Order: sequence, then structure tokens, then C-alpha cells
Amino acid sequence: MGRRMNALKPPSPVVDEDLQCLKCDYNLTGLTSDRCPECGAAIDWSAAREARDAEVRRPGTRWERWPWYLKPAGFAVTAFQAALMPWVLARQLRERAGIVHAMVFLLLCLVVFSRPFINTADREELCAAVSGILTQIILQVAVFWALVPIGRGGRSWRFWLAVSAYTSYPLLLEGILKIPPPIILLNESNVLPLPKGFFGFNWVASVLFYLWWFDLAVVAFVRGTKGKRWRVVPVILAIPGLVLISTHTAVLLWQEVFSA
Repeated sequence: MGRRMNALKPPSPVVDEDLQCLKCDYNLTGLTSDRCPECGAAIDWSAAREARDAEVRRPGTRWERWPWYLKPAGFAVTAFQAALMPWVLARQLRERAGIVHAMVFLLLCLVVFSRPFINTADREELCAAVSGILTQIILQVAVFWALVPIGRGGRSWRFWLAVSAYTSYPLLLEGILKIPPPIILLNESNVLPLPKGFFGFNWVASVLFYLWWFDLAVVAFVRGTKGKRWRVVPVILAIPGLVLISTHTAVLLWQEVFSA
């Protein structure tokens, strides 16, 4: 009778161990074969466990994990870490970073940046600036995703989108100090600023630009694949070109829109 009852019991559910194929991210839970059924790659079980454990240890940003009543402090701490402690930000972010939190962070930065322009008649300048910022983020994510893959499966667009959002902290000071938005035309440019007088706004813009550039380099180096960190070099060299392309395109676009 006891044997019959045991035979009627449903099988124990398989516990998801969150082990994933390092090539395609296929869930390996319950698999007994040494090859991934999705992509056919050989499975290195110890490496898969190490990758899982490393991801579990990443807490996420303060902005992501602090409760709602501490969100203002979490926002400030995350912006500070992105600016002056990028290696901490790099080690906190998960491979599949929280996109919603990152996008809200970026939106708040854009709101602060746009504040000085809300009650002015020069909407062309604001539209061009915001369009340039968003274009820059799209191009930056694409380039970093292609050249500096992060973690399992190399599906790192979420990671680089979060990095791009959190490193948008210069928009906060630009909005508070009312620094002119980036412009690049044939006869005028403040995209790659150089210091012009210690007490002028130009030096602030210069510091913010080059600090942001440095922060991206640090994050790419800290989280880049070991043995392939040389890829950080072409990525960082590409950033000024991406800035020029995105800003110039946005300015010309909105000139056409407002002149139509």
C-alpha cells in the first residue's frame, strides 16, 4: 500500500538554480547533458556557477534598491558614485540592470537640465539639446554593446543603457548652473570645451565633459571581459566622435523643424 501511495505522489518540482549558458543565456536548470540544447556550446558548469554567484553578489545601485522614502538620497548617492566613484557603480550594476529605474533617473536628469528653458521662448535650443542627448545615448549603447560585451551571452545592451542613464549626472549641474546646452555648427561649438578662465562656466563644462568621459572608461575597464580589456581603447576614442555626430545632427534637425 505504501509503495502504491508513493507511486501516486507527483514528482518534486525542479528548483531553478539560475545557471545559464555562458554563450546564449539558456537556462540550464535540470539539464544533465554537457552541451547546451539551445546553441550547442559545451557547458562549463564551474564557470556557469561562478557567473551566477558573481551576479547574485551585485546589489544594484542605491537608487534601485533603497525604499521610496529614501529615493532622493539614493538618487544623490548614485549620481555622486557615477561622477566620482565609477568603479563602485561598475561593481554594483547587474548584467540585467533595472531599466525602469535607470530610465527614471535619466528622466529626472533631463527635467533638471530643462528647467532653465521652460519659461523661455527659445524652444529650439532645448529641443536640439534633448534630442542630441538621446541620440548620444542610443549611439553610445550600440558602440559599447558591440565592443565591450558584458557577462553571460554578451547580451549587454541593458547594462550599457543603465550606465548611459546613470552617467547623465552632468545634466544636473548644467541645469542648476544654467550652462548653455551643447551646440556644434560650422562657426560655433561648445561640445568639446576647454577652460577659459577659472571663474567662468566654461571650465565647469570642461570638467563635467572630461569627468564623464573618464567615468565611462573606468566602467568599461572594470566590467570588460578579462583578456579583452583592450577593447576599451577604441570605445573611449569613439566617444568624442559620437558626441559630435549626435549634437550636430540634433541641431541641424531642429533648425529645419523651426524654420519650416
